[in-house]
Amino acid sequence: MNASKLFFLFLSIFSLQILQSAEHILITEQVSQLWSNAHNEKIKYFNDMNNLNTKPYFLRNAVLDNDETVVDYLLSKGTDITIADNKNASPWFYAVAKNNKNIMKLFLDRGASLEIKDVDGLTPLHFAVKKDDTDTVKLFSEYLPTDAKNWKDDAGKTILFYVQSPEMFELLESMDLLPDSNMQDIEGKTALHYAVIADAINIVEILIVYGADVNVPDKKEDTPLVYALGKNDRQIIKLFLDNNVDIQAPDKNGQNILHFAVKTKDQDLLKLLLSFDNHINFYAKDNQGKTAYHLAVESDNLEILKELVGGGYYFFQDERLADNYGRTPVYYVKNLDVVTYLNELGAITNINQMRDKQGLTPLHYIVRQWAPYELVEFFLESLHADVTIKDGHGLTAYDYALDEAIKKMLEEKTLELLNNDEPWELLEDSAHF
Repeated sequence: MNASKLFFLFLSIFSLQILQSAEHILITEQVSQLWSNAHNEKIKYFNDMNNLNTKPYFLRNAVLDNDETVVDYLLSKGTDITIADNKNASPWFYAVAKNNKNIMKLFLDRGASLEIKDVDGLTPLHFAVKKDDTDTVKLFSEYLPTDAKNWKDDAGKTILFYVQSPEMFELLESMDLLPDSNMQDIEGKTALHYAVIADAINIVEILIVYGADVNVPDKKEDTPLVYALGKNDRQIIKLFLDNNVDIQAPDKNGQNILHFAVKTKDQDLLKLLLSFDNHINFYAKDNQGKTAYHLAVESDNLEILKELVGGGYYFFQDERLADNYGRTPVYYVKNLDVVTYLNELGAITNINQMRDKQGLTPLHYIVRQWAPYELVEFFLESLHADVTIKDGHGLTAYDYALDEAIKKMLEEKTLELLNNDEPWELLEDSAHF
């Protein structure tokens, strides 16, 4: 093919594309102008058109304009109401959003299915419940199949997950449209989980009335109580406690509500929990093996500690209280007031018998944690901690001490105990720090 013929071929193709583009622009301009006209002119325009592909676009606009005459006409001509626009929404959802009952009834009378879904898998019924539109739900009820209450969106949520008010609950129940309150979505969460997450205590209360199980865990093993604890929502926590919640249920860190009350220093919640003393396991441990007693000692909150030990067992040398490192709560003492209280309580009987998995005594442990001078002094003078005890590596507390003043105190105590003028000889096998 010579250059001249090739040029004319390209020119012909280019001209055709221009004509098609011009036609598209003309139709688009006609459509734009159309919606400013009365519906009779729109209908006349539709009669003159052969491009059926634009009809769903017209139906959407007619719905948005609340133009029932044009909607009825387009439906009579077979316009497909299920075709979605560029937002993946069909005219159905615009009708629900505009709350036009007459147009919705036109759709239903033409046999439109209520099982159609939007981009998130929501049906018009889901959407109406989410909008708390009781009138629309009533309208739909005449056209719904018997299994409609079990319809789920793409996240596995029934309409119950979207209920916003007591009135909607009552309506759904009266129409036998109330789903099982313990159905779970793809994450294993129930409607109760989401009500807690949303701080919707009124919905939480209603769900419990309708049989929601407060102890159902999701796929992360978190119950609604765990989410309430995470949000520190005391109203919902109290509500759960009054409705047979499992107070031993752990969160992802293995901590239960007793751990939470101590950790957050919530004295009122702690008192409430201790009133359930027959159901509390004071030995319950988190993922690190720590009990509520460990957390109370670590918190340096003497009032919380007093509240806790006043409600349960407090022999702090009990091996059942040891964490994953073999350490009882005494190891985690940080201030003088706490250890003085425990000593007066009789919770510490012989500190030298305690050993963790590394062979450390509480004295070994506190001196390597930058413990205050007066705390170490109390361990030596009041608890009679033995400075000569060696751990599994042959090291004494002196070897672990980080503070020079404390090292000197340990050295002097060693001399006192062993009546030895050369403390370095006593400790010569130790790796001095």
